Amino acid sequence: MTRRGHGSMASHFGADHSSKRRLTIAAVGWTVLFVGALLLLVPDFVELSYGLRACSELGTASEAIDVASDNDASSAPDTSAEALKTADKGVSSRPWLESYNERVRQGGGMVINDPFTFGAADQSFAKTGLAGLPVGVLTVDSMACEAPVYLGSSEQNMLNGAAVVAGTSAPLGEPSSNCVIAAHRNMFFKQIENVRIGDRVCLRTIWGGYVYRVAEIRIISPSDIKSAAVQKDKDLLTLVTCHPYGSNRQRIIAVCERDEGAEVLTGSRLESLPRKTVDRAMGRSALSNILATIERGGAIDELFIEDCGRLLGRILLVFLLVRLVVVAVKRRKATS
Repeated sequence: MTRRGHGSMASHFGADHSSKRRLTIAAVGWTVLFVGALLLLVPDFVELSYGLRACSELGTASEAIDVASDNDASSAPDTSAEALKTADKGVSSRPWLESYNERVRQGGGMVINDPFTFGAADQSFAKTGLAGLPVGVLTVDSMACEAPVYLGSSEQNMLNGAAVVAGTSAPLGEPSSNCVIAAHRNMFFKQIENVRIGDRVCLRTIWGGYVYRVAEIRIISPSDIKSAAVQKDKDLLTLVTCHPYGSNRQRIIAVCERDEGAEVLTGSRLESLPRKTVDRAMGRSALSNILATIERGGAIDELFIEDCGRLLGRILLVFLLVRLVVVAVKRRKATS
């Protein structure tokens, strides 16, 4: 009987040990899957952080645009001091910017700064008093972009949003001008390859609102400054970022021409911009990007792989949450 008791106890101990080991392995496995899902979703979290950071800057830019367009925003009690300062500096700096644009037109402007090597752009528009202040909002629906716009492609401006490249025209909506706006590829211009000829591009600034249509898309070398040249009588807006995704060896540009007859959003209709920015960051569909790449016969590049990873991460996270709920329900039934 004693031997049987010892055998029974040993068997019970072995079964208990085996059960604990299985639970440990299962816990480690589920933890690895959960961590893996979170790692695959890192690009989503990064996009959301950009959207949240841009919200306050977009809000300031929208208020400043309201003040500058005489929509009584200056009398609103919640108008920020920064927005009032931006609008005021916009008025006082316009003569200097017009003179600057004329110098660019005549070929006597500053040397064009490559926005992705961060040259001497920090002081390019220092005389305007608008350094570090958002002077406008760039909206490109086809690449899910809504970005605050700054004068000068300094490192900080490029981290905060899109920036007017030093040595190119200021965004005054003048004929014979070419305003080149740059943004990082992994931020606001991430989906630039979704842009097509004829797409609408809207630029609202403290000096006015302008609508452009994409006229040309091409790949250039970083040294190709001819692409930023002014074309006689044309009001151009050129968007530029690195190409291909994840690399700095080339540039992709979208040259846009002014659409004089298009309506521009103004005033209180800008109030929802910060909320829309977060919505875009939260709702950007990895699946739609994957399908769009397949449809146009695009190459399997880093962005495509990243989108596949994001989609897999979302599926894994949903699966793990469903599994967690199922386990919790089973345990509750077992104890009741």
